[in-house]
Amino acid sequence: MKVLLFLVAATAALYFASAVEPECVKHGDKKGKAYRGKIAKTKSGKPCQRWDKQFPNRHTRTAKKYPNTGLEANYCRNPDSHHSGLWCYNSLGKKPRWENCAVPTCGCLQKGDKLGLKYRGKLAVTKSGKPCQRWDKQAPNRHTRT
Repeated sequence: MKVLLFLVAATAALYFASAVEPECVKHGDKKGKAYRGKIAKTKSGKPCQRWDKQFPNRHTRTAKKYPNTGLEANYCRNPDSHHSGLWCYNSLGKKPRWENCAVPTCGCLQKGDKLGLKYRGKLAVTKSGKPCQRWDKQAPNRHTRT
């Protein structure tokens, strides 16, 4: 039984680490200038507007005017070093015009805990920015990891 529990925990930790760790802001990058991940939703869950589009929000933050800042697709970025960190324009409308993104900080795992077995944080977002299903729920995905 202990071996089975260990395998379940290790599997969950490996999935968690591979799903979340690449999508994070490195320590020391307080404004997220170096972030090149693919999270494309605001803190409130609104999808980001593409940086190469001018609708619904017209803007001057383009790859041409802000080269080497990663303005591709609709990913959260901080091309102008805004003090509040990573942000994007709201693709659903003009209210709000833009909003900060909820991109976690890297390094959630303790030193020496490569599998994340000691992790007790509150990160609940997948690599693509989707909210994680609660462990105590069986929908939309049924599972035995309770």
